[in-house]
Amino acid sequence: AKEYLLQPFVFHACDTIVSGRIPYPSNNWCAGGKRIETLGGAQYRSMNISRGQVQKINNKGEMDYDLEYLGICGIYDYQLFWDSLANLYNFEPLSGQLSDCDAINLMLGEAKFSGVEFYDWYDMGNIDSLKESRKIFSNSFNVLDKPDESIFLVDDHIIKFFHSKEVCQNRIARATRLGNLVPMIISGSDNFYKYRYVKGHLYADVANCSNFLSFLNWSKENLWRRTEAGTDEIVELCDKFYFEKTRKRLDNYLKKAKDKDVETIINGLRVPPVHYMLDCIDKDWLCASEPSEFHGDFILDNIIKTDSGYCLIDWRQDFAGNINFGDIYYDLAKLNHNLILNHENIKNNHFKIESKGDEISCDILVNFSLLESRQIFREFLIENNFDTKKVDVLTSLVWISMSPLHEYPLNKFLFYFGKYNLYKNIKEELNE
Repeated sequence: AKEYLLQPFVFHACDTIVSGRIPYPSNNWCAGGKRIETLGGAQYRSMNISRGQVQKINNKGEMDYDLEYLGICGIYDYQLFWDSLANLYNFEPLSGQLSDCDAINLMLGEAKFSGVEFYDWYDMGNIDSLKESRKIFSNSFNVLDKPDESIFLVDDHIIKFFHSKEVCQNRIARATRLGNLVPMIISGSDNFYKYRYVKGHLYADVANCSNFLSFLNWSKENLWRRTEAGTDEIVELCDKFYFEKTRKRLDNYLKKAKDKDVETIINGLRVPPVHYMLDCIDKDWLCASEPSEFHGDFILDNIIKTDSGYCLIDWRQDFAGNINFGDIYYDLAKLNHNLILNHENIKNNHFKIESKGDEISCDILVNFSLLESRQIFREFLIENNFDTKKVDVLTSLVWISMSPLHEYPLNKFLFYFGKYNLYKNIKEELNE
C-alpha cells in the first residue's frame, strides 16, 4: 500500500466502528476509548497519555493506562511512518506480530501523536464483541458467518467475495448452467462476482402452508431436471460427497472443538460414535441416484419470491468437484434441514446444547408455520416416490458436516444434534 499512501492518511484496522467525526490527518493522532464493562487492557492494546500527547502504545494485558487504542490513527508524518515500519521489518523480517503500534512507538522518539478520545465505539474484533455490536447495527442480510466468503450490497448490486478462486469461477460457470433460475452475473474476477440486486421477498419470510406446495412443484419442474450424462459417475460422486466429505468435516470439528467421537448419551439415548454409524450405512442405497441439475444450498434463505416466480441465489459451486450435475437428494436434504433449523432462530440463539456429566441434551425452536410446511414437504416426497428415509439420513449428515464451519456453541449443537438424529434414522441398521 505504500506507493498509494505517500501523503497524510488515516489508518483503520477495520475491526472497530466509531460514532463521531474522524479527524483529518493534519497532524499525527491516535484514537482511543474506554470500555467500562470489560477488562479493558486485558483485551485491547492501550495508550498512556500525558497532556493530550500519546506517550506509549501498550501490548494487551497492560492494566495501567489511560485509553484503549482503537486501531485507528492519523499519520501526518507519512515518510517517517514508512521508514519506521521498514526499519522494524528489516530488523525482524519473519515476525508475524509487526503492526501500526510498533511503528508509532518507534516514531514517538521523533514525532508527537495527539490522543483523540471517542466516547461511542463498537468492537468487532472477536466473536463476543461482534455479537454485541450487531445488536446496535442491523444487517440487511440474515446470513450465517462463513470464514471463506463475504457478501456486500453496493448501489443496488450484490458483490460476492470468495477466498478460493476455484470456488468463485465454478460459481460463475454454474450460473451459466442454471440460466434464468439465478441472477445474471454482470461481471466477475478471480475472487469476486457481481449481479443486480433481485427485488422480491426472501422466501424464508413468506413461506407458509398455502404457497409451499406450489414452490415445490416449481422446483421439480424448473430446477431438478434429470441429465443424460453422468449416470456412471453419480454413485462415485455421492460416495465422495456423503462419506469422504463427512468424515473430513467430522475430523475437522473434533480437532477444532477439541471434542471426541465416542459413545454419548444424547437426549436420553445411548448414541454410538459417528465414524461407526457411517460404517454401518448401506452405501449402495444412499448413493443410488440419477444425475440431475441442482442448487446445492437449497434453503429458504437462498430463494427470492418475485412477482413472476422465484429466483435462486447462493448456489453451490459443485457436487464433489463436478459442476455439470449432482444429486437431487442433497437439495431435498438441505431443504429439510432448513425447515427444522431456521436461520432466524439460530441467529437469535433459540437452540440449546447442555452437558451434564456424561450426558448431552440438545433442542431447537421450530416455527409452527415451518412444521406445517414440512408436513407438506413429506407428502410431496411420498407422492413423487422419493425415499424419505434417505432424505432424513442425509439431513443428519448435513448437520454434522456444518459443525466445523461455525463457532461455539453452534458448532457443538450441530454436531450432537446431527449425531443424535443420525442414530434415530439408522438404528435398525446398526450392528448392535
